[in-house]
Amino acid sequence: MAKLNPQLPADEVKYLPKNVYTTDDMMLDIDTGSKLDIYGNVYLNGVRIDARLPTVNLYPSGDTTGATDTAAFNAITGPVKIILGPGTFYMVNATIRTGMHVQGSGKMNTIVKQPNGVNAQVFLSEGWAGLQGGISSGGPTDWSVIDLTVDVNAANNLTSGWGFLIYAWRYVIDNVDIINIRTGGINSEWGTASGPRMDARLINVNITATVAFSYGIVWNGPHDSMLEGCVINGGGASPASGSRAFWFGAKSGGTRLHDCHAWSVVEWTVEIVNSVIWFNQCYLEGGRTGQLWVNGGSVQYHGGVIFGNDTTGVYGIMLGGSASANGCDIDTTVWGCPGGAIRYIDQISNSIKLHVIRTASEPIEAGTANNVDWSDYDIQVENGTADSTERMSVRRRLVVYNRHAASPVITAIGNPSQAGPMHSWQNSSGVEMLAVQSDGTVLFKEAPSTPAAPAADKAVLYLQDNGSGKSQLVMRFATGGGQVIATQP
Repeated sequence: MAKLNPQLPADEVKYLPKNVYTTDDMMLDIDTGSKLDIYGNVYLNGVRIDARLPTVNLYPSGDTTGATDTAAFNAITGPVKIILGPGTFYMVNATIRTGMHVQGSGKMNTIVKQPNGVNAQVFLSEGWAGLQGGISSGGPTDWSVIDLTVDVNAANNLTSGWGFLIYAWRYVIDNVDIINIRTGGINSEWGTASGPRMDARLINVNITATVAFSYGIVWNGPHDSMLEGCVINGGGASPASGSRAFWFGAKSGGTRLHDCHAWSVVEWTVEIVNSVIWFNQCYLEGGRTGQLWVNGGSVQYHGGVIFGNDTTGVYGIMLGGSASANGCDIDTTVWGCPGGAIRYIDQISNSIKLHVIRTASEPIEAGTANNVDWSDYDIQVENGTADSTERMSVRRRLVVYNRHAASPVITAIGNPSQAGPMHSWQNSSGVEMLAVQSDGTVLFKEAPSTPAAPAADKAVLYLQDNGSGKSQLVMRFATGGGQVIATQP
């Protein structure tokens, strides 16, 4: 096998100032500890395999209007590495293009700040205006922004302001702080096409607000992306109308979140309007209406904690509302949600396993249910005050299996130490027919009519009027009429 270069002794440096042309039967033979710097490109069998990415170094101009820094950034095209030196850059609509890799000198060392009074966004993906809202597979790809701070400058941009507006795919934002947001931190969108590695990555992104804002992260694509270690925090004294820390749109399916934390002043911490969003060890708090609102199917939320911070009326989880929540798998701890650990509006065939920690006066569930089919409903409850160190004074496991739509629905799950039913069931007209009371006894209501005979391997137990104003407990089998078990004296 031919050698491209003679063997070099350790610690010797060999420089090749021109392009290197080789074939697949040639090799480099260099001792450990030697250094080989190739300043050109490497061609294997005529194909360039080691293209040297051009590097551009930018430094702050000091022009606070943003004109100088933005012009310098937007003049850069092509696959390129842009190194932003320490200091504060002033930019608006800094354009992100395919193959562009932007690297700062570290968070709070490199700051890219929106100028006063522009009410726009710091970074904008190329072609965004013509792509956003559509399903095109266009937009820049294979780009990254890392190791810097983006300052949206909310104090001097009073009507609008984003850190990133993106219609793009296959990109990475890593180790980036977005501070002083006005409208939001990141708004990411892409189409519905599938392909190799269309997904994006947000890693260690920290978004902070000091005023009321609309969104921390809007995620409407690319689908099948990953958000890891992202934090959204802060806000004003009260939430902006319709505000969300995380919002997942119709094109976000397959997105996964790991170890993310939101503790911001918003109406809902997370709202999902699509299917197949997966959470692992995430922590949600701060929502003044609730923490997790699911309007889609196959949502998974495993581990972590959902905090209500004992704020009056706050829900932990809500299933349905604008669309049915179905086929979801939720297994987590819900802590201090006075409005209810879970509220169900429209849901079917979900697996719900909750460890609920609450004050004694808080309900476990709230609201009425439509289209209900609980395939698995399993709740463990601990009671105690918010500052109690002993949360095991009352603990009970509540399980309901194989519930079906239109007829019985769960209407209340109570505290076994309190008055009132632990479970109650309504018929399709909303009349309560049966309740399991707090002392474990079962309460029946007279059936409005004689029930139909069941299948061969079943029986129906019901209460009826005997025609003289007396109640009778009756069992009806597959054949024959009802068999009176007992009559009211």
